[in-house]
Amino acid sequence: MPDTPAYGLPLISLAEAKPHVMTKHILIADDSSFLRENLRLMIERHPGWEVCEAGDGAEAVRKSQQLAPDAVVLDLTMPKMDGLAAGRRLSQLMPKLPMALFSIDTSSQLETAAQANGIAAVFSKAQWSQLFDWLETVLGGLPPAYDRGRVPFAA
Repeated sequence: MPDTPAYGLPLISLAEAKPHVMTKHILIADDSSFLRENLRLMIERHPGWEVCEAGDGAEAVRKSQQLAPDAVVLDLTMPKMDGLAAGRRLSQLMPKLPMALFSIDTSSQLETAAQANGIAAVFSKAQWSQLFDWLETVLGGLPPAYDRGRVPFAA
């Protein structure tokens, strides 16, 4: 049998092989479960993107340490720890982690404060497409986190 290797398994041609999509993981932290769910639905339409959720900044820091996401989206105003404090803590723990602040306020003062806390970008909650474009940009050039296999990525 020419199509069977020495181990008895059939050979698969390159034309038959399915492309392997590397999954990118995004953590969304917002105290609104409605917003998290809708943002999740939008993000997960992208092939190869998976979302985990956190209801506050402290949970976002905890889950980021456990799950090593490829990007984090933080709400500004959350209980226990706001988005700026969570960004500051995450930038200390994971300095290369891309983070965005998703807020109603998008003033230049907030952008300055966000950048001072390690957050790369600020997007209006009225402009979801800009956040999606940013995710495509930052996730397009990143390999998946190297230690993802140790903990399943789940909400």
